[in-house]
Amino acid sequence: MTRLTAVMLVLVGTLVGCEGKPEMRSEPKPIQGKVSLASGKAPKGVTLSLQPMDNGVPVGMKVGADGSFSGQAIPGKYMFFFTVPEDAKGADRSAAMEGIKLIPEAYRSPKEANVVDVKSGSDIAIEVK
Repeated sequence: MTRLTAVMLVLVGTLVGCEGKPEMRSEPKPIQGKVSLASGKAPKGVTLSLQPMDNGVPVGMKVGADGSFSGQAIPGKYMFFFTVPEDAKGADRSAAMEGIKLIPEAYRSPKEANVVDVKSGSDIAIEVK
């Protein structure tokens, strides 16, 4: 009986030791901003993608005719890059294809040189040089 009690105590101790506080993760917050290109033109119709550098969820937002974008993201640091939306068709696809031509190649895939800090309640300015 003593051996069984010792085994039970070890098991209970192990289970109690594994109990920890759940990791609290921020909720996505509304974000907005504007993309500025060196040419002064806006990359209308492209998708601005945010790839989290820490714990987070990737985000994709369509860039408007004036370079503006809006969506939701968990506050933190993100690598940003631009793509043509896969589901774009017709005039939307044509606009996105023209828009992506304005984006230098260095901004078309995630790179640690292209980082933006997303903070709740602040506008995000993304400058593409």
